[in-house]
Amino acid sequence: MSHTKRKTEHQVSYRPLSPGPTITNAFAPLGPERRAALYEELRETVPLHRLGTATELAKAAVYLASDESAYTAGTVLRVDGGIGQLAYW
Repeated sequence: MSHTKRKTEHQVSYRPLSPGPTITNAFAPLGPERRAALYEELRETVPLHRLGTATELAKAAVYLASDESAYTAGTVLRVDGGIGQLAYW
């Protein structure tokens, strides 16, 4: 049974968000040099050649939680700089 079908039966919205590589303080323990090297490696894999920001993810989450997304169903919102499309190339 699809998640969209479950929504109609239980009146629970299911609107997932799929983030890509994002700049956060999670890698702070690596130190500035290792963190910069990791971010550069990640940038090279993302089609937009940059990492996302926490603000960009938050804006997408606010949209999904708002009434503006009421007609959004049966899909995952990818906020990933295009990296999710690489599997289809």
